[in-house]
Amino acid sequence: FLPCELPLQADLAKIELVERDVRRHPQADAALLINATLVNHASHAQPYPLFSVSFSNLAGEPVALRHFRPTEYLGDAATVSAGMAPGARVHAVLEIEDPGTEAISFQLDFL
Repeated sequence: FLPCELPLQADLAKIELVERDVRRHPQADAALLINATLVNHASHAQPYPLFSVSFSNLAGEPVALRHFRPTEYLGDAATVSAGMAPGARVHAVLEIEDPGTEAISFQLDFL
């Protein structure tokens, strides 16, 4: 027999964003701090998702977009490789450049 490891099964529909907050960064000028809490409602561990942050202007047109890999919002490669356990509640912290006064709304998505 050969050792075989299967990749974690992903089901983005089972990951819920339960809390989110965007505010000025307390220590860096022209930066924002995003705090988000996500929950894995799947009955199995699954990979951490790619996190997408977008900002739009008054007309609903995008003015800024950034994708974060799990290692960028979690910081610990061992945690990332183990995946999100069933029922896990995970706090993510994202630091981004302030997109300016034209950006009036934001959206967080999983990819």
